[in-house]
Amino acid sequence: MSTPDIKQLAPDTATFTRAKSLTQPKKWRLLQANTDLAWGECKSSGVRYYKTVADRTDYTTYCTCPSRRIPCKHALALLILVYKQTDLFQLTEDIPDW
Repeated sequence: MSTPDIKQLAPDTATFTRAKSLTQPKKWRLLQANTDLAWGECKSSGVRYYKTVADRTDYTTYCTCPSRRIPCKHALALLILVYKQTDLFQLTEDIPDW
């Protein structure tokens, strides 16, 4: 999947633009993936981290952020990272309990 493909999933241009700003590795922790899913925790503007998951087969997403946009900027950023910077993800068969 390419960045233009991910852009097509965005609910609007502004959300996609904000997502691109979240593709810096320092904004994320616990980036992990298996053959079907990718997940991680994205730093909010405060002290919280949003738990974000993306299905790598059908591109459905889940995020604990309060955004009403689906997919949210965190989920779009995660998709960009998983396809552009695969080396950031620890491969595992364990799925997070959240």
